[in-house]
Amino acid sequence: MPSFWQQMPFVRILIAYVIGILLAYYEQINLASSFIIAGLAAITLFYNYQYNKKINTPISTGIGFFILFICLGNFGLNQQKSAFEIKHFSKNSYQAVLVQTIQKPIATKAGWKAEAQVIGLYNKQLKPIEGGGKILLFGKNSEILPGAYGNQFLIKSGIYEIVANNNPGSFNFKEYMNRKGIFHQCFLNENKAILVQTNQGNKILQSVFYFQDYIHQSLQKHLLGKNEIAIAEALLYGYDKDIDDEISDAYSKTGTLHVLAVSGMHVGLIFMLLSWILSPLLKLPSGKYWLALFQIIGIWVYAVLCGLSPSILRACVMFSFVIVGKQISKSSNPFNSLSAAGFLLLCLNPYMIFNVGFQLSFAAVAGILGFYPYLNLLVQFKHNFVNEVWKILAISLAAQTLTLPISIFYFHQFPNYFLIANLIIIPLSTFIIYGGIILLICAPIPLLGTWIGFVLSKLISLTAGITVFIAQLPYSAINNIIWSPAFIVSYYLIGIALIHYFSERNLAALKFILSIYLALLLFGLNQTHQQLHTHKLCIYASKQSLVLQVHQAAQLQIWKRGHDSLELEKKLVQPYTLSHPISSQIWQNIDTNNYVLNLGNNKKLLLLQQSAVPQNLPYDILLISGKKQQNLEKIVQLTHAQKVVLHTDIPLHRKEQYKEILVKNKIPFHDITENGAFELSL
Repeated sequence: MPSFWQQMPFVRILIAYVIGILLAYYEQINLASSFIIAGLAAITLFYNYQYNKKINTPISTGIGFFILFICLGNFGLNQQKSAFEIKHFSKNSYQAVLVQTIQKPIATKAGWKAEAQVIGLYNKQLKPIEGGGKILLFGKNSEILPGAYGNQFLIKSGIYEIVANNNPGSFNFKEYMNRKGIFHQCFLNENKAILVQTNQGNKILQSVFYFQDYIHQSLQKHLLGKNEIAIAEALLYGYDKDIDDEISDAYSKTGTLHVLAVSGMHVGLIFMLLSWILSPLLKLPSGKYWLALFQIIGIWVYAVLCGLSPSILRACVMFSFVIVGKQISKSSNPFNSLSAAGFLLLCLNPYMIFNVGFQLSFAAVAGILGFYPYLNLLVQFKHNFVNEVWKILAISLAAQTLTLPISIFYFHQFPNYFLIANLIIIPLSTFIIYGGIILLICAPIPLLGTWIGFVLSKLISLTAGITVFIAQLPYSAINNIIWSPAFIVSYYLIGIALIHYFSERNLAALKFILSIYLALLLFGLNQTHQQLHTHKLCIYASKQSLVLQVHQAAQLQIWKRGHDSLELEKKLVQPYTLSHPISSQIWQNIDTNNYVLNLGNNKKLLLLQQSAVPQNLPYDILLISGKKQQNLEKIVQLTHAQKVVLHTDIPLHRKEQYKEILVKNKIPFHDITENGAFELSL
């Protein structure tokens, strides 16, 4: 009988491929190095196979192929990066850019936003030149420049590179867009752009968006409230932008946020519905193959109707591979099918590994496949109803086992009542999804559509009310949990070892778990030592306020000018504290005067906000803020500043003057507007 790992070749391939992607991304290992390593591994494998049978063991062969797939992952990410950069429009001198929106615009507070593809580039003589790429467009709701899928705009000016604030712990929007191959953005208005053509997109996607508009109009017509419409749209085709923040937060605190994102659960429900409707096919010759075929077709039709969003695509690929795997062989390992799906998705887009939705979807399905069978058999009840309840609890618990570390890493909270919430919310949401499908079918019949809409509205309202109620219970969630990447990796290694142990009762798996635990303990001690010796300065990137902090051991000392402390703490400081264990914070207000701040270790920072020439004293950091003119030429000579930091509130023309002076005097500087937050170890 094949061993645990022999049953799952694609699991080993996927692990190696992911390691290669991460090495290419974080260690910047280039294509040349990857090819050299891959070549050496291939030559070694060939030599051992042809001439050295003693060395050519299954273990040595496995290691060789593992290295090859690491190199393949490295190659995949570098190739994708090259595809984004080669022939990019920003590398050419152009006068105008013709772009076409490639997604349905998303509503924003000011108007709309959408990703667009560059389809034309023109020089000063308006002759076409070579160039491509993507741009993120922002526009206001207007008849002159309407936001719609497939609209083409000729942009004459206003295209800027996306800038990151680099505030520690905060969401890096620039990095997120760069992974999608988008490096620039443009805020459209009548002076910058012209609407050239409309509705030029893919006809299939246009039909999908028309159908989604039909769903939206049908729900608006038959459902009773704004929140009911928003939740129904999220459940039916994944549009969750109109959901009230309080309701969205309640779903998050109860561990049921996955319900509002069209993903594996929704595809699973469609799969179950198709299995029930098409079950008579099993009576026919080769009926199971026809059933599998129609199941795959059905879930992909559903994916198209949902707009082929990344989450639904991932779920459909995973389900398709599991369905095909079961038909190929009864003994097919579901982990192997799941890993094959993951490998295919990452081959198509290696950057998908950094997508939170991909991580959660894959982990949830893996958790269910790995732990649900054992949890389901752990307890057996006499009554079928109680058994069905236990199945829902077992599925929720199994999914949570592997999604837990990802959720904590990104959201820093653990929903204490997730089992109770999932037990109630998942069945109700299932009824809502099926009820929504019935409503769409019956919508053209006025009386029937109105009656179904009324019942569905009450059901949605009840579900949302229960979710909010559970979220407001005492101790509904543990907040501000900090898990390091090393802890998360260890968690998953232990998870794999547990699955190995349960499947084969292999004691080596338990020994591996013990070794991981000891390594984690040593890592924790090292982290504690580093925390006690932490001493660094951070000047945040904020257009509205001036905020700087000194982090020493477990204490934060913060100086702020501008907005209320609670608002600043939530926007700027809280993301930092969620990634660093902090026991206390000391806030101090500063006005618009000049200040000298002691940073510790005999280091000083001079904050210049008023026009003044300081005393002839040495300063380590010179921070310039405000609109007042500074005699920087003389100031840098008197202060002997080792580093100058330019805040975001300095007028652009004055900042350029300051930079010329600093370059002339060979003084290093940091422009927060261009380079984001400033950090320095003290």
